[in-house]
Amino acid sequence: MLARGLLLWPEVQHAAARREHEALQQAKARQETDIWKRQYQHRAGVEGTMRKQSTASRPAVPATEDSPRPAKTSLQHSFTAAAMNFARLDAWLTGTPFAPTRTPPFAALRPAG
Repeated sequence: MLARGLLLWPEVQHAAARREHEALQQAKARQETDIWKRQYQHRAGVEGTMRKQSTASRPAVPATEDSPRPAKTSLQHSFTAAAMNFARLDAWLTGTPFAPTRTPPFAALRPAG
């Protein structure tokens, strides 16, 4: 696995980034034209209608009352984390070894001994 900042072929990667940047700039410029705005206006109207229909079927309730689960989920995550920490502490105190891990292919090439 390569480090995040490592460039194998800088000129190739820079060219690809430049092409991506230019395409993004062209798309942004195209969105400023009257033709694009006229075409998108119809789509925006349809999306707005769909949004109104989807929210009309459920009552307008603040998000905190609409979904009381996050507090319970947070509590469950805390208990799960605590249980995992106790299991790790027990393994450390009793000297129980960790589960064996897979041998990486490169390490498998190393001579025995």
